[in-house]
Amino acid sequence: MMTSWIKSDSQNNAIKILVFSFPVLVATMQDAGSVIYAILVLAGLFHCKGVWTTLNAHEKRFLIGLALFFGASIVSLLMTEDLREGIKRIERYARLPGLIPIYLMLRKKQIISVPFYFMGMLAASYVMGVQAYYEVEVLNRPIASGAYHKIIFGNQAILAATYVVCGVYYYAKNKWHYSAAIVAILSGVYASLLSATRTSWLFVPFILLALAVLYRKK
Repeated sequence: MMTSWIKSDSQNNAIKILVFSFPVLVATMQDAGSVIYAILVLAGLFHCKGVWTTLNAHEKRFLIGLALFFGASIVSLLMTEDLREGIKRIERYARLPGLIPIYLMLRKKQIISVPFYFMGMLAASYVMGVQAYYEVEVLNRPIASGAYHKIIFGNQAILAATYVVCGVYYYAKNKWHYSAAIVAILSGVYASLLSATRTSWLFVPFILLALAVLYRKK
């Protein structure tokens, strides 16, 4: 990861920083996730030209499927009695097609973003654990809610802990890596508990099953 960082130019480094920062700030700092995502989308629009022809069939099918899903969502949401409510719901799906130019940009620049995203999730687990402690123990709030709402905060904490487990499968090489991952997982679980969010815990058995399958196919 460090070698990749040194060899890349400043523009690529900026993209990697944004990829790393997104999971850390998306649930802990208001509007930070939206700003980072918007910057990546705009950068992708400027750097996605000529990439489509270099993609393999699997990549093209996935991106076309994403675009079709977005189109179908728009049609279904517009076919409603309350058009204003339908337009509001479209805003929730409007970010999906933004993934396409981001992906094309990463392919064009040959940036392997996964390690940086995993590191961001690792850092996010620590940050959310500290933030949850600060909100509940220092500010004396009944629950931790992060930048927005307890459900978003708690779900993101469990998601971050899950990503850390995935990262251990592929990147952990020594006891320090495993130690850092264990603390991060416990921190994410701690943040989720202080948020009093129970819905995310319903998915934990399915997550563990998926991770077991992933480990067998490592």
